[in-house]
Amino acid sequence: MKQLVTRQQMEAFARNLETAKKSQALPAEEFNALHAKFGAEDAAGGVWTVGIHTTKWHRLDSGKWTPGNPPDSLALDEQVVEALQKLATPSTRTQPVNSDAELSVTICARCGAKVKAGKTFCSACGSPVSALPVTLVARPCPRCGQTVPAGKKFCTACGMRL
Repeated sequence: MKQLVTRQQMEAFARNLETAKKSQALPAEEFNALHAKFGAEDAAGGVWTVGIHTTKWHRLDSGKWTPGNPPDSLALDEQVVEALQKLATPSTRTQPVNSDAELSVTICARCGAKVKAGKTFCSACGSPVSALPVTLVARPCPRCGQTVPAGKKFCTACGMRL
């Protein structure tokens, strides 16, 4: 099964994977196997990955990785997501929001924009919207480490764009 992830989550996974490699938290064989599966699909079936050292994005195009900008919403194998989440240190682990404060939105599969509940077309690109809700969670800011509330695009402590 595939699980929806954001670009920011993929970038955090890349940092966690790099940290695990440097600290030798994973044996080389396990690291290589996980790194080989570190590719997420966009709505059109294109495969994207983010460099674990550079956090620069690339798309698989005719068997070659080419630089590009992925949509905000991607699908990654849920077993890979689970393995990558286990690598997170307490300071980089995504923190769930209290259940009554969770924000459930629909994400456009084509462009990754958030779509208001009940809308059937994306206001950003006009595509029909899938009814798959995505639960957004609070996460730590990569710059300062402060917890950023769910759905925010900027860190409320240091102003970094997320």
